[in-house]
Amino acid sequence: MTSWLSSCAMWSRAWIPAALLLTQVVTTLPAAAQEPGDLPPEQRALQAVQEVRRLLDEGNLGEALVKAAEATDLDPQLAAAWRARAVCHQMRGNDIEDDRELAIAYYTRSLQLEEWEQAHRQLRALAQEGRYPRWVTEATLDFLPGDYRRRVVSIRDERLAPEVRGELLMAISTEHQYPERVPRHHAVYGDRFAGVMYGFLEDPEDPAGRLRLVARVFYPTDTLSVTGQDFRQEASRTAEILTRICAYYRAYLGTSLWERLARPVSFFLVEGPPAGPIEPRTDAAVYHAETTRTGAEWVGDVCAAFGTMAMPAVGPLPGTPKWASGAMGAALYPKWLLVNSIDGVAPWGEELVDMTEVLLPGAEEALQAFMAQPPNDESMVGPVGQEGQLCAGLALYAESILAGDGLEEFLVPGQQVAPRDLLWRFSQILGDREPGRLRVPGGLFVAPGSDPGRAFSLTAADAEPAIMLPGRPLRYRVYLDEAEWSLTLVARAASESDRATRINVLLTGGPRRDPAELALELRGGRKIVSGVLPPMRAGWYIITLTHDNAGDTVELSSISLAERQQGIAP
Repeated sequence: MTSWLSSCAMWSRAWIPAALLLTQVVTTLPAAAQEPGDLPPEQRALQAVQEVRRLLDEGNLGEALVKAAEATDLDPQLAAAWRARAVCHQMRGNDIEDDRELAIAYYTRSLQLEEWEQAHRQLRALAQEGRYPRWVTEATLDFLPGDYRRRVVSIRDERLAPEVRGELLMAISTEHQYPERVPRHHAVYGDRFAGVMYGFLEDPEDPAGRLRLVARVFYPTDTLSVTGQDFRQEASRTAEILTRICAYYRAYLGTSLWERLARPVSFFLVEGPPAGPIEPRTDAAVYHAETTRTGAEWVGDVCAAFGTMAMPAVGPLPGTPKWASGAMGAALYPKWLLVNSIDGVAPWGEELVDMTEVLLPGAEEALQAFMAQPPNDESMVGPVGQEGQLCAGLALYAESILAGDGLEEFLVPGQQVAPRDLLWRFSQILGDREPGRLRVPGGLFVAPGSDPGRAFSLTAADAEPAIMLPGRPLRYRVYLDEAEWSLTLVARAASESDRATRINVLLTGGPRRDPAELALELRGGRKIVSGVLPPMRAGWYIITLTHDNAGDTVELSSISLAERQQGIAP
């Protein structure tokens, strides 16, 4: 709620144009008085606007708001009615009630019906004085100061629920502005931040289809830059990548985690290195902004920086960096940008960035480093620097297993956890499922010790089957709770013969857990084959699959495990 003094200031700025806007309408009213019920809706709307003026003269803003809404209901094509409604919200100036945003939207509606410079001036003042609007209509983009580039964000991942998938409109500012109090000085990132770029994203839960402000990128202007550079272009492109990541973040992790982020997301382009160790914060920065980068390098750095504020704070680690959240973001967010793009590219301004250049090879190495750990090595500690890599690999592994079904429980932003506790959290999510269940994509195999017909590919791991060669192993890492489990393979022998292909299954869980074996028979064509494992103790296991059909290959789409009963004694 604004103070009484600031409300009076808002009132005084709006009062003179309000009088002009409303007086013009009053002169158009019919001279002869008639009963309200005898007038057509258009004339009653004019009378309602006249009532708005009278109520404002009397200081009755609440009733004026009601009358202004009545006027637009009576005649939605009356520009003065929308102006009256805009003036009322502008005068009230209550941020909690979205008065600034509503006034801008109603001025926009009036300008769509009738050009008037006074309305343009008031809309520009609302956008440029105080904070920037937190939401806009698509139509408003044409009337805001500066210029906005419109794009579409596609959410296409088949693992997500159908109601989440689709296309969302986004809008990114491209021109330098001074629309709100820009923090020239930041306690951590330094000073010289005089410019800001904005990213708006369509709210999928808003029936009106409004665009929400989700990203702000602060940057040094050329007059304040240490190196004399103009970072407008980089800031606008960063705002676009951030806005895309925000769309995917909400799609994969849900509204509850999205609401936990400080919104709009605040990013800073910082010249030079960080002043000290990078600590978890509610905002983030890309350092060395003056350094020449490729588009792929910029996108990767933005993903890593977003991870420092939107991932769990995993650490502290003994080496540098101190926290694993940046490495986790650098691994996971490029995957989302890749999976949901149409051609595997993301725009960096006019440049199209091949997202495989951003994602690989670091993310693939991190995933394999995690999956290749001994089955019950829960320390998540390796040589100095490997802890961050293992955490990034775990984030990718968990995303493949939990996407659309529990990932929001795992990647809670800002929560400080040790690497071992992060692994425990993932195990707990699987262990708490009633009944227990787990699905591993066929392409998510452990490369060391496996001998498939096609090399491991992170970009294909979730969707494409693995090729099992005769007598050659495929290995997978899984966590099983203490129970009896059924195991199901979705697989297809390459030939169409009726000859059975024997698939041998071996589970090993380290020296403290007995191995388990299972034999399944697969005939020609696509089959779903199942078997029951002996009671298993809780822990991580390596599943090794082989088959004995010397003349055939098998395409393995997935391994599914379902808990049959609870409470097996150790």
